[in-house]
Amino acid sequence: MTKLLTALIAATFISVGMVCSSFCRRPVTAALLTFIAMLALLLVGFLPRVLEGQGFPRESMAWIETLSCWGHLERFGRGTILPRIVAGHISVCLVLLRLAEQLSQRVDDT
Repeated sequence: MTKLLTALIAATFISVGMVCSSFCRRPVTAALLTFIAMLALLLVGFLPRVLEGQGFPRESMAWIETLSCWGHLERFGRGTILPRIVAGHISVCLVLLRLAEQLSQRVDDT
């Protein structure tokens, strides 16, 4: 089951890459934009720890943790499966793939 959930996070990253590729005309630019976007998604997981060290209350940072793919990997590794996280990844994948399709059609029309 953990492999399936890890594949779900990978699908989210692939969808991000496809949207970045649809935005850019050059492959190098798309690769760089994709790398920055994926790095941001992973680093969001460390933001609550940094902010907690600065004195922010943990309860006010709960929404940041819901965006953290790193936190999702940790939960999946422990065997904790939250349906809202699975549904969130599936929804994000579908929205990003639809956006990539729309951007690709716009480029084809010009």
